[in-house]
Amino acid sequence: SGLLLLPWILLYGVTALLFNHAGWLSERTVEHIPSSELHAVEVDEVAKDPSLIAEAVVESLREHHAEAFTFGAPHSAKFLGSRSYRIIDPDPEATVVYESISKSEAAEVPRRWTRTIVVDPASKGGKIYATPVSDSPESAGFSVNSDLQVGLGLKAAWEDQASAWVESRGWDAGELEIRRFPSVEFELDVDGEAWLCTYGTQRGSLSARPVGISSSTEPLRRFALRLHKAYGYSNSNASRAIWALFVDLTGFLMAFWGLSGILMWVQMRRLRTAGLVCLIISLGVAAGLGWAMWTEIG
Repeated sequence: SGLLLLPWILLYGVTALLFNHAGWLSERTVEHIPSSELHAVEVDEVAKDPSLIAEAVVESLREHHAEAFTFGAPHSAKFLGSRSYRIIDPDPEATVVYESISKSEAAEVPRRWTRTIVVDPASKGGKIYATPVSDSPESAGFSVNSDLQVGLGLKAAWEDQASAWVESRGWDAGELEIRRFPSVEFELDVDGEAWLCTYGTQRGSLSARPVGISSSTEPLRRFALRLHKAYGYSNSNASRAIWALFVDLTGFLMAFWGLSGILMWVQMRRLRTAGLVCLIISLGVAAGLGWAMWTEIG
């Protein structure tokens, strides 16, 4: 069974490392921002002290509600998450040659980088993730961010269908809302060249690029990470359903290995004491880290 599921075990092991190390198998670079650099830039105290924000929230509640609100322990206030910014800038020391869509001319332009800056809200440090932009505006195709409406009444049609189905189940459709719309992918002929278009029906967005040109600078790495996060059985896609089946089998197998290992250890008298010590240590570390992570993101 281990050999049968070896590809899935290796996939989840390798991609787990890739999630933790953004620069592995990637052109992306990661730069750590020391807290001293952040503290060197003056910022209003309220922007880095969650207790001041909490006090302001409580004061606003007192003004708008009759209940007697009081601020509890100031130390209970904390930031959840981080601040994130993004900037695209050229690299003056590197250039890339891009061909135009018509292939009639080429241009040498500075290579551009997308820099995602993630900063601890209390200015305790941060990271800069720099990723090269794969395509120039010409070779990347074109995009329309929003408001490319096709006038087919898609939203109304889907809402009517959903309302009718909800009411057929005996539920109240008065508060029904569509949370997510599907996209439509199709090929477009541009001067004899095949382009792949994706139309977002929810916002009216459109993106297009020549067939064969990936929108990602690291298609294999991105694909592997998406496989890691793929879950659930699909009613319309056989490959996703089969993939989900093997994910279940891998999960059951890993649980079986753990439980069967305990049974094997119990039968080895010479290793019972050493194994018990290891088990106690692992359970203690796991419990401590689990509690710490629960207070952080639970």
